[in-house]
Amino acid sequence: MIGGAGLGTPPPSFTGARPLLERYQKARAQSSAGLDPTLVTRGVGGVFSAPSRRTFSPNIVSSGVKINVIPDSATIDIDIRTLPGDDGEPVLRMLADAIGDLWSDCEVVFQTSNPATMSPVDTPLWDTLASVTGKLVPGATTVPMILMGATDARFFRRKGVVAYGYGLLSERIPFNEFSQMFHGNDERVDQESLRLSAELFEQVAREFVGPA
Repeated sequence: MIGGAGLGTPPPSFTGARPLLERYQKARAQSSAGLDPTLVTRGVGGVFSAPSRRTFSPNIVSSGVKINVIPDSATIDIDIRTLPGDDGEPVLRMLADAIGDLWSDCEVVFQTSNPATMSPVDTPLWDTLASVTGKLVPGATTVPMILMGATDARFFRRKGVVAYGYGLLSERIPFNEFSQMFHGNDERVDQESLRLSAELFEQVAREFVGPA
């Protein structure tokens, strides 16, 4: 990642996601398991690490055509992920801060732009998810959180449709371990989680729509 004053990790900003993250943190702190500090500090596995700040990952660098010729330009492709309400000018300011004296010689081209989005949680769909979850997992508390990736939810939200990424995971794979498997060599989900999620989706559809 790159951040203010050169290389480093940008400080937490939260922006529009602060109420949602604070609600999640409060629920975790009040649960019997308590708030696991690794959820905040551990890289990809840290639930609060990436969702609490904009991130910059320079993944592709290209320059030059011959080994004995000094290139006159270079291109860096950066994967930038922001929080709701954290797009536009703040991103450019952080890029300028990181690049420093070379900024005046840089050209910034946005290949794609998908502003971060989130759906409200005071909705009938959220209430239905919480109700069904409580039946399948007695004593469970449903709380919102930020997903550090792209889903089709952004397209629904642009049309004014509420969208959540939701599923039920068993306790066979601890959540911290599960979150670190994304795009990994051993990424998997256990059969009990599949069963729980299948029951969840069916019951939510039946309860939300109501009797035929």
